[in-house]
Amino acid sequence: MCHIVAGKAIEQAEAEVKTKLHTAFNLAEVIKAIACEQQDDRLLEILLAHFVVKCPFVIPQYIGVKCGESRVSYLRRLGYRVSKDTASSSSPSSSAGWKTEDDRMYHERMCGILGLYAALTQASVGGTRPDLYPITHAWVWLARITNMRSNPFTPTLIQTFLEVAGQPLLNAYPNQAPKLVNAIIQKLPEMQSLDHPIAKSGVSRLQNYLEKYMGTRQLESARQ
Repeated sequence: MCHIVAGKAIEQAEAEVKTKLHTAFNLAEVIKAIACEQQDDRLLEILLAHFVVKCPFVIPQYIGVKCGESRVSYLRRLGYRVSKDTASSSSPSSSAGWKTEDDRMYHERMCGILGLYAALTQASVGGTRPDLYPITHAWVWLARITNMRSNPFTPTLIQTFLEVAGQPLLNAYPNQAPKLVNAIIQKLPEMQSLDHPIAKSGVSRLQNYLEKYMGTRQLESARQ
């Protein structure tokens, strides 16, 4: 049962949350309510395992190529959708014989999954029931990615996370969280130096988003 719920949640993140980020909030609240009602953290553990398989940025981590690893195997570990190209006559071991989703579609899916993960960290369970996955996990994620070397997907991943869990994080850590946001602002030049179209568009949007924060000291939320 837990595997079915987790699989359906991932499908929803990939199909809907990727384009409608606000839908992550209700989905996360339902998942967390089920887990907390049962006082059984297996659902969250299984869901997190699905997250990691589908989206390594949830950890977060940037995966490198293993010695002797094929391009197809590497892309699959990154979470790309890879399928056999039946129209190709290439050898099964050749990357030319496979179809891989393009970077933009992959990027959108990763942000959808990450958006749901971020929503889980800030979803309220209400009442006196203990929170099985509290906001501290949002702090850990954001601190880790801020201290990592940027890649082309970093700007949008950070903005996605901030739009979902950023303001709850500021509310939970009013003294320390602003310092973390300032560290992200200081990281902008590094991200601006990335020579990739996804990075360039992503960092432009992130810069505009953070400029609003600097004026209001509030992080704009995707919640509607």
